[in-house]
Amino acid sequence: MGDSLKDKIQDKIIDELINFISGKSKEELINIITKDDLKKIFFKTMKDFSMSTYFQNELRNYIFNDDNGIDLMNMLDNEMIKPGLAVEQLTNNTQEVINLYFISDYDDARGVITQTIISKYRQNASLKLKLYDLLIQQENFYNNTKHQLDNQSKILNEIKNKQVKEEDDKKFVMKHQIRSALITSLSKISNNYLHFVLKKSASFVGAEETSDGLNFKKAIIETISNIDNLVGGDFLKNPIYVVIFNQESIDATFNGGKPLGRSISYKDFCTYYFKKEAISEIRKILQQYEHNLTKEFINDLLELESNYNSMIFMTGLEVNINLDLENATFDLLAMQKEIHNLGDILIRLYDQLKKEL
Repeated sequence: MGDSLKDKIQDKIIDELINFISGKSKEELINIITKDDLKKIFFKTMKDFSMSTYFQNELRNYIFNDDNGIDLMNMLDNEMIKPGLAVEQLTNNTQEVINLYFISDYDDARGVITQTIISKYRQNASLKLKLYDLLIQQENFYNNTKHQLDNQSKILNEIKNKQVKEEDDKKFVMKHQIRSALITSLSKISNNYLHFVLKKSASFVGAEETSDGLNFKKAIIETISNIDNLVGGDFLKNPIYVVIFNQESIDATFNGGKPLGRSISYKDFCTYYFKKEAISEIRKILQQYEHNLTKEFINDLLELESNYNSMIFMTGLEVNINLDLENATFDLLAMQKEIHNLGDILIRLYDQLKKEL
């Protein structure tokens, strides 16, 4: 026959690629893919029948003329052998070709031969067309799915780009329009944080408030790097020394003396200054500027508040219970870790307000 399996597969692959790429309609695609294949199916149907036990035993007066191979099928075109044609029409269209292939001096069984071949051919060709139709449906499904995924990807990218722009806009607002207010609040929190850890006013260690908060950030970095020495076993016993800002203290400072101050117990300072004032500032920032803050900044503020509410900083005064903390035992490593974490978050917050050079 001259048609190897390799040639048939190769031809089909080429046909399918060409037609998928050229964007043919479903009907056009089936027509092009099945071009000549219907003839091959018809020829194979006749040849299979000639090799059947029934033909060889019951129709021995007939021989199958295979000398010209499939060439005689060129007498037919695809329109004449469409499997969807009526049996009578298909019979009329193919009878001459069938007679040329099945040769005999007798005509007694030609009706049986034609009827059998037509029936088998319609089954074979219809099955093949269904397989082609399935392939095309799969291709259409793939293309539709890909189109939908591309659209979804496009929408997601647009949303992502919009979110990125919104975050960039918020960063600009934070660093240029509300930066001063945010730095002021962070400085208040930082001042009490350093006061709490160092047991004395931050101004005594050169960390007074500045317009950019850099001194506080620097002092916090130095503090957490030395946390093991600053927070020891007597941390709860040692009070915090605070400066009293009144006229007498101002006069003493003006005359070259030290400002007046007083000591506050760990329990009182931790409850009313270290925690309460910090949480108050955090909530004030969120209440006033939430819509102008980046997600990262908001998440860090919420984490900061959560850490201030850690059990390690509970004093009992939150629920009006007077505990003897000065003589209490506590988890030193946990205390150092939580104080270190607070410092890390404050540094991150300062970094997010840093202006680009």
